[in-house]
Amino acid sequence: MRWWKTLLLTTATIFVVACSHQDEITPRGYVLMIDGGLQQQRKAIAKALLGDKKVAIAGPLVWADDGTKTNAVPDYGWITATGAIIVQSEKYGVLLIEEPTIIEGKVAWSCVVYPAEAKPKLCGFER
Repeated sequence: MRWWKTLLLTTATIFVVACSHQDEITPRGYVLMIDGGLQQQRKAIAKALLGDKKVAIAGPLVWADDGTKTNAVPDYGWITATGAIIVQSEKYGVLLIEEPTIIEGKVAWSCVVYPAEAKPKLCGFER
């Protein structure tokens, strides 16, 4: 009977090792990818706001292809005249809104994510 347990354990080990692991993107992971992909836009918005200028990139969000093929391209994106960034993905069921505020000469970003459980801890801190 011991050989049977050994055979079962060996077979189970082979299945675990042989199965290909595919990373599944969660809504929270998607928000992190989107947040990271918005760095250039946030810098441009902050520069405009601190320079008392209009947000030149206001309008439809232009998503830069970084070549990683992470499927992070949003279904909908918009930058308002005040610099707020709105991103929506039907595939991941996520809505992300990042809004800039000038505090003591620096731009701080607030972050709202729906559903709330998709909000990463780093979303909305000062940059």
